[in-house]
Amino acid sequence: MRNFCLLLLCMIALAGAGCTGPHATALPGPAAEPLLFTNGSNVTDGLWISMNRIPDQEKGVPFTITGSTNLPAKSIVEVIIVPSGLSAAKIRRLDDCVTERQKCVLYFARANGTAPAPLRWSITTDDSMNLFRNTTADEFTAIVENVDGNLTARSRFAIR
Repeated sequence: MRNFCLLLLCMIALAGAGCTGPHATALPGPAAEPLLFTNGSNVTDGLWISMNRIPDQEKGVPFTITGSTNLPAKSIVEVIIVPSGLSAAKIRRLDDCVTERQKCVLYFARANGTAPAPLRWSITTDDSMNLFRNTTADEFTAIVENVDGNLTARSRFAIR
């Protein structure tokens, strides 16, 4: 019984000290943080697309919407901008703008960079589009998707 208690205490002490053994690797400095999408979910091993948070914008000033992806280089991504609201939550693809009777603006961007690093995409716009001028909304949602429509990300912003 005494040997069993001694063994149990040793196991508890080792567990409290962290992992040891041939598969444990000590990393210098703080542990690396996993890459995150802007919505807080982890980047996965599969294909993904993300959009950086869009800060509120000033009227009349051009602004850029950016993001990253691991799609193949030169892949086309679509960026849809729609007034925020209940219908905006239902929009995932351009066809949804018609279904929801929402006025949308569509931009195309190309994934640039060299794999295996995440590739970057961006579009530049301003509030001169009819979407921005002929509406009472000052809050908008940007939705980015790949051309197959199975990868999306979104971000809300205001034009004031």
